[in-house]
Amino acid sequence: MADERRFDDDEVALILEQASQVSAQRHEHELVERAPGLSLAQLQQIAAESGIAPDDVARAAANVARGGIAPMQVRRTLGVPVALGKTVLLARPLTDAEWDRIVVVLRETFEARGTVRAEGTLREWSNGNLRVVLEPTPNGQRLRLSTRRGDAGLWAAVGAGSAALGATLAATAWMSGAAEALMSALPVLGVGLAMLARNAVLLPRWARQRSAQLDAVAAAADRVIEESDASKR
Repeated sequence: MADERRFDDDEVALILEQASQVSAQRHEHELVERAPGLSLAQLQQIAAESGIAPDDVARAAANVARGGIAPMQVRRTLGVPVALGKTVLLARPLTDAEWDRIVVVLRETFEARGTVRAEGTLREWSNGNLRVVLEPTPNGQRLRLSTRRGDAGLWAAVGAGSAALGATLAATAWMSGAAEALMSALPVLGVGLAMLARNAVLLPRWARQRSAQLDAVAAAADRVIEESDASKR
């Protein structure tokens, strides 16, 4: 009997994440490290304890096995997330009607009408810094989802610059014993630190929300294909 497909720790996390979304669950899963990995049956048993349907786990596992799910890409500035990206390989090319259904999902998920564009075989939906592109691959199509926090770079640059300037002025005033200069430098330092703190507090929260939304869109794309194929059987 052939060995059953086993999933490594990264694949385990991705499968449970997507299965949880499909089942409309919002639980976090902490799995104990296991050297040989986990089988599909073991994954289904673990997921069942959180109320996740075995079929949803099997579907997510199939997507991971074919490379259809990739981890979220995160770009950071000064240690905080400022941009996210995700690529989803689709099981087959989408029809125009299926793409329209995904656009509906995008509008509902982000509560924005956005702008739809088409150029040759490319399809795109965008709204501000949110961008979703449907593009061809040698073996089919993929969805590229990306977003960035537009003001994050400015706040980080100005905050870091102000903090550095304030610290330099304060250090110079302290060493020279100029109390008046020191008092003038402290507000500059404070403003810089406040701007950096603002990013440190707001951006992780923004990234968590956007990450969940992008994952939901990725899951919806697979669901659209599955439902369309089921209706033709």
